[in-house]
Amino acid sequence: MRRAVALALVSLLVAPIVASVLWTVDERAGIAIAGATIALVAVLLVARLRTIVRGRVFGGEGAPGSESGEGDEGDGWSLVPDWQYEGRFAEAGGITRSEQEQALREIDERAEREQNRTRE
Repeated sequence: MRRAVALALVSLLVAPIVASVLWTVDERAGIAIAGATIALVAVLLVARLRTIVRGRVFGGEGAPGSESGEGDEGDGWSLVPDWQYEGRFAEAGGITRSEQEQALREIDERAEREQNRTRE
């Protein structure tokens, strides 16, 4: 989805310039480029809204209450590699984030050991 947003932003920046140049050559071409840009942005906006609504209504992946962090675009930490938590991003909460993830890994390991113990 981030690529789609980037495409929409680039279209909004470049298309008016292209449309104005084409407008001087052929008025219809300028109108076509402007219309295509508006249509592209509208389609991307509707797709984004549909994804948000589907996630909230049906509890899909990336929904605010979902357990997986894969689709959570609002989480800035998804952009930061784990190994930079305690370095570059320490003052921005990276140390806390690192501690939380370590605790989650330990809980997962304990749960796996318990499952293995109960299987035996």
